[in-house]
Order: sequence, then C-alpha cells, then structure tokens
Amino acid sequence: MKLIDGSHFFVNYAGTNGREYQSIGKLLIEEEKIRREDMSMQVIRKWLDDNPSHLKRVLFYNPSYVFFRVMDEGPFGSTGAKLTPGRSAAFDPRFIPKGAIAHITFDMPLTKGGTVDFSKTSRFVFNQDQGGAIKGAGRMDLFLGFGAIAAAKAGVMKNPGKVAFLVLNDVTYAGEGVEGN
Repeated sequence: MKLIDGSHFFVNYAGTNGREYQSIGKLLIEEEKIRREDMSMQVIRKWLDDNPSHLKRVLFYNPSYVFFRVMDEGPFGSTGAKLTPGRSAAFDPRFIPKGAIAHITFDMPLTKGGTVDFSKTSRFVFNQDQGGAIKGAGRMDLFLGFGAIAAAKAGVMKNPGKVAFLVLNDVTYAGEGVEGN
C-alpha cells in the first residue's frame, strides 16, 4: 500500500466478514450508469469521481468486507508463497487445488501513453492465491504486480482466455518390456 508521503508497506489477507460478495460493477451496469462493454476498475473510479453523491450508496452496496494485516514484505498468496507478477494466479479452491500448475492463453493488456492495447500471451502460472469473488471453475485472477502500471493493466483484465491444468496421472504403466521396481 502506497501512502500520500510516498512511503509504502505490504498488507496481506487476514479474513472476511463472511457476507456474500456483490459486484458494484454489476450494479452500475444494471442501473445503466456504465455500459457492460466499457466496464473496468478505471471506469468505475471515474464514474464515482464524477458522481460523488452516489459514492456511499455504491460502495456500501457490497456487504462483503475483506480484512488485512500489515506485513514487512510481500505480497503473499493463500499458499504462503510470495506472489510473482504475471505468474501467480487465483482460482476457486473448490475446483482447483492450491499449488496447481496451469498453462494460460489470454490477451495481456499493454499500456502505452494512457491507452490500452492487448497482446496474445501464453504462459505457465501457479495457483498460489484465492479471492472471494473468484467463484466457479471458469474464473481466475492473475496477479500483475503493484503500482500504477499494474493497476492500469489489472483494471481492464476481463477478456476470456484458455486454461489447461497439469495434473498428476497416478495410473501405473505395466506394459510389455517395462521393468517395475
């Protein structure tokens, strides 16, 4: 977390209040304040800046709260491992085990002089985190780092992609000519 004076410190997940997440982006789409195709973190922030009389109503729409603790270093994911920008992912733990390795193909946002473009990207990632809003087998978040550039990229990450998991196959091959130990 970066403070006004320029200093910073790390925070890490410490728990939630247990209430179900309600998307303020979805609320603003349903109220026709923001078009679905325009939705991003940056667009939400701009709309709230332009409509300060709605700030409390919109922010308090989501009854789910996340609590954090101050850390000397980080950030760390739910596995306890330090997160790596562009390589640490979060999946719903009901479907994907922590520590799983996946190969993803997606459109990576590129920021250039205030504009955003996308580049087809393919890479291996590790399931090292989880998030309260990551629900279902078809959802994931990719940690992109911290700072203004990472925030600009993360704010527009909403495009579909492809994911393939590497899984242990515990079938033993006992074919002809193979010696067992």
